[in-house]
Amino acid sequence: MWTFIQYELNFWLRRPMLWVFFALVTVMVGGAVSSDFITIGGTTADTVYRNAPTAIQDFYAVMGIITLLMVTAFMNSTANRDISSGMSALVFSSPIRERDYFFGKFIGAFLIACIPMLGTSLGILLGPLMPWADSARFTSVFWGAHLQSFLIFGIANTLIMGVLVYGLAVTFRNTMVSFVGAMVILVMVSISSGIGSNLDNQWIAALSDPFGLTALDQVSRFLSIDEQNTITAPFESWLLWNRLGWMALSFAIMGLLYWRFSFTESGWTFFRRKKRSDASEIAESQPQAPGYAPMRNFTAPVAAGFSWTALFSMVRFQTVSILRNQVFLIILLIGLINLGGNLTFFYDWYGTPVYPTSYSVIDRIAGGFYIFMIAIIVFYTGVLVWKERDAGISDMLDASAVSTGTIFVSKFIAMMLALAAVQIVLILAGIITQLLSGYPQIDFTHYVVELLIMDMLTFAQLVAVALLIHTLVNNRYVGYFVFVAVLVARASLQGALRTEFNMFMLWNQPSRIFSDMNGYGPFVPGMVWFNLYWAFFAGLLLIAAYAFFVRGHHSRFSDRLTEAGRRFRKARIPALALFTAFLASGGWIYYNTAVLNTYISSKEMEQIQLNYELTYKQYEGIAQPRWVHFDYEIDIHPYERALFVRASAVIVNKSEAALDSLHFTLPGSVRPENMLIDIPGATLALDDARHGYRIYTLGQPLMPGDSLHIQLRSEIVTRGFENEVSFTSLTQNGSFFNNFDIMPFFGYQSGYEVQSPTRRARLGLPERARMPVLDENDLVSRANHYVSGDSDWITMRAVLSTAEDQIAVAPGSLKREWTQDGRRYFEYELDHKALNFYAFMSARYEVARERWNEVDIEVYYAPRHSMNVPNMLSSIRKSLEYYTTHFGPYHHTQARIIQFPRYSSFAQAFPGTMPYSEGIGFISDLRNLGPGDIDPVFYVVAHEMAHQYWAHQVIGARMQGAEMLSETFSQYAALMVMEQAFGREQMDKFLRHETNSYLRGRGRERIAERPLMQAEEQSYIYYNKGSIVMYYLKEMIGEENVNRALRSLIDTYGYQEPPYPTTLSAVRAFREVTPDSLQYLIEDLFETITFFSNTAVSAEFEQDGDEYIVTLTTRTEKFRADSLGVLAPVPLNDFIDIGIFARPEQGLRLGEALLMERVHITQEENTFVRRVSAEPRTAGIDPWNVLIDRQPETNTRRVTRR
Repeated sequence: MWTFIQYELNFWLRRPMLWVFFALVTVMVGGAVSSDFITIGGTTADTVYRNAPTAIQDFYAVMGIITLLMVTAFMNSTANRDISSGMSALVFSSPIRERDYFFGKFIGAFLIACIPMLGTSLGILLGPLMPWADSARFTSVFWGAHLQSFLIFGIANTLIMGVLVYGLAVTFRNTMVSFVGAMVILVMVSISSGIGSNLDNQWIAALSDPFGLTALDQVSRFLSIDEQNTITAPFESWLLWNRLGWMALSFAIMGLLYWRFSFTESGWTFFRRKKRSDASEIAESQPQAPGYAPMRNFTAPVAAGFSWTALFSMVRFQTVSILRNQVFLIILLIGLINLGGNLTFFYDWYGTPVYPTSYSVIDRIAGGFYIFMIAIIVFYTGVLVWKERDAGISDMLDASAVSTGTIFVSKFIAMMLALAAVQIVLILAGIITQLLSGYPQIDFTHYVVELLIMDMLTFAQLVAVALLIHTLVNNRYVGYFVFVAVLVARASLQGALRTEFNMFMLWNQPSRIFSDMNGYGPFVPGMVWFNLYWAFFAGLLLIAAYAFFVRGHHSRFSDRLTEAGRRFRKARIPALALFTAFLASGGWIYYNTAVLNTYISSKEMEQIQLNYELTYKQYEGIAQPRWVHFDYEIDIHPYERALFVRASAVIVNKSEAALDSLHFTLPGSVRPENMLIDIPGATLALDDARHGYRIYTLGQPLMPGDSLHIQLRSEIVTRGFENEVSFTSLTQNGSFFNNFDIMPFFGYQSGYEVQSPTRRARLGLPERARMPVLDENDLVSRANHYVSGDSDWITMRAVLSTAEDQIAVAPGSLKREWTQDGRRYFEYELDHKALNFYAFMSARYEVARERWNEVDIEVYYAPRHSMNVPNMLSSIRKSLEYYTTHFGPYHHTQARIIQFPRYSSFAQAFPGTMPYSEGIGFISDLRNLGPGDIDPVFYVVAHEMAHQYWAHQVIGARMQGAEMLSETFSQYAALMVMEQAFGREQMDKFLRHETNSYLRGRGRERIAERPLMQAEEQSYIYYNKGSIVMYYLKEMIGEENVNRALRSLIDTYGYQEPPYPTTLSAVRAFREVTPDSLQYLIEDLFETITFFSNTAVSAEFEQDGDEYIVTLTTRTEKFRADSLGVLAPVPLNDFIDIGIFARPEQGLRLGEALLMERVHITQEENTFVRRVSAEPRTAGIDPWNVLIDRQPETNTRRVTRR
């Protein structure tokens, strides 16, 4: 055996391929470690070091997938070398043991395949030494993390993958079978990822992932920043079982394949043929009388001429040879199996089903199958180029009268027809998926445009490049490698170069989003022209590939170059036509994207932000007037994508200083020359169009308390098409823009600064505070609320005009509606003063209307999305009932939901008006919700309705904790409406999702985690943690007390002028309604970062007559964390619930509560003995997960009979 191991080591160590692979891994990982613009795997927080222990683990786990093809190459070559070299008969007839041969070659190849994985560590070690690397992003070397990661992921994944690939290759003696095996592994990764989207199935996902990525995510998902920087994810739980399971499976597979292995020339088939009699074999070996085919007449083609007949015949032959090829069919079958998993489950972020719309199905097809399309292109372009040479008939074809152009074109067309056939199969699969799901709204046009036009054009470009590479390189395997390298380089270089100009980046085109409301809408012109541009370029590549196409025995490149010149001259007319079309389309694209419109790269934009801050930061905080009233006239021309705004505004100097100048920052969506500001008696002192800043000098100072009327005009007019559609808010059907898009801001805007802490450090900028520190005495910061700094509460009137077939909507009551000159007009006016933040919308809407008391309830929706409209109306009604009862009056006469295209996926609250994306609640499938399933449509509407109180009545000062007063309290209000409507069971699943999101979010914190009352632009805190905190507070002190405290805040601070309230006021209100024995809750929930670790250690029962005696043993720990997650233990003195539950209904985690008791916990280990009236199924501590627990899945356990 050692002889074979030694031979393989000597063989591969002298081969360049090994060291090329090793260098490639080193460069890839080194680039990702040292640069912000190269990413391998998921992104980490800026506060996690690039070479931290968990980062090392992530790199090794991800590189296992990337190096799969490398492992396949080593194993394939080793297994089939003797067969392909013709030495198998000699080797297999030698006096060697099958065991030594089988395992010796495998061990040798396995050791070699591990070497490229070591490039991961080398890249991590070299990354910090690169001149462009930021030293602040690196820590000291953790050698233990390198060793552990190499063992757990590097060696283990190489062994697992190597066993399967080597076993298939050596058993079937077929290169493609092992490649198909590698693809099966990738399919399993994809399926595992899909399964893991549901919280209840994450253990299945963790065990089924052969690379261990999902299992690693499970054990590391809740690590804090400090833990990620100092320790590796624990090798326990699902990660341990994943590695042990897959290692055991790999050994079993190896044993099975060795058992079936033998020194035979033919590869193994699943069933050995039954042995036949010698007589039958002899009979079959005798020559048989030949049959005679009928005579056929052939017409000799013109020598070296083009023949349509020959072309059609060759295309048919080449296409059929691909479609009937077993490997092609196997790849197709595996891809469809993988796609089947993707098309089976359509869920939203709370695990609720969504309807399989055509666009979502197409997105799944792209995500689940296109890796197989790339594999087909990579492999079969090489097959087509080498087909005749592999079959040994290249000389015959070279000597034939068929032209080179006919041969080459037939191969390209055949490849495209094969790909088109696959696309048609995918279209049928998508349509069947929609029909089986009971969603017959099939958009056939979208399928055809996306899969048969757009994608086929992209595939044509890939095929052209692949054919050119294969013809130039003239080595199949090098050609494969070069083509894959081109794909990888294209993906990596764009980020590294920081250029997004689609003309100059290979195959780039503007992004596009299909909307059920608006089709391709504003994306159509860019789609058409960029695809034509790259199609012409692909045609030029095909001519180049044709010129260098190998025909004959030209071994020297100089000879091939001479032949290429001759062919170029022959094809000069189509080449010139394509080149002219390429230049013309490129010129037209450049004119539209860089002349009619302005192209700014991300690097240029960063420089603009830098200069804006350096130049105008000096003006931050200077006294400026406040907007108090707006009177709008807005003309929306949806089909021309044009918007014209006239506004008459009133401003008031609420400061104590006389103002001699007005400073404006212009909105980014309006070109500076299209923003007109008319201030009586003022002169323009500064007009910085590049950075969007203006200063007007007033003719007379604006004294404290004085007001001034100003006139404003802005317009957004579509000019041609852009490099990327920049303003999707203005579109043909579903315009949705807000006042920040069309009106200027007073003064300097910190939101225009460079935000990333890493980029700021690179640019030499000081650390940026996200929000001022929480301090009630900071009256300067409390003078502004967190939504904007140039207004308080305003009044507003708006007259909107739009196309005759559309409805325009704005906040406020609809005063009148009329039609004039083929346009439709609507006049709205706010019923109550409001924040200076509101939206305007226009689309072809259906409207569902109801009335609750004196409030008009309306849902504006696209006709094909009517499914959940009744649910939305119900949520508005129930929200109004709860909120008016517990929080006070609703100050508007309407509550509207308005649908907008899925260019964004969120819902938002404005006064009495709530825009809601078609991409979320409108397509939720609520037909078969089970017990405990979350109704996201109802929840989101209730949350946005709550904002009519929390944000649109009580708004926090611009300082830490501001969002708690709006988002956290809206979350709580929505939970109460949901619990009232659906019961406690739905809260259980919702809170588990919130806990998961919070604990994951803190591991991605960019700067520092804050306690809830000090949260600053940290949605995982004020949304996810806020939900848990408020629900737990309600459980402990009662819903009535919580609502009483919240109502007091509205009574005190509703529509209050500055200074605005802070979270200190809210915390005081909660303290007032909290009993003395529970005052510790306020500190735990709002003032500190507190965690629990509750574990149900054991749970047993014994029957005593009609009762059951349950013995529950628990362990409880309590911790406080600092801003980076460093934990410190805290003494226990807490009231925590214990519970014993009956068998649950299907779909529920817990059954009927046989016992719920709040106990006083003062020590870590506790044992409780309780009697219940029915047989228990589950018991635990904090069973409903209302505490923030780092391991919530350990709170309960199955009760066993003693």
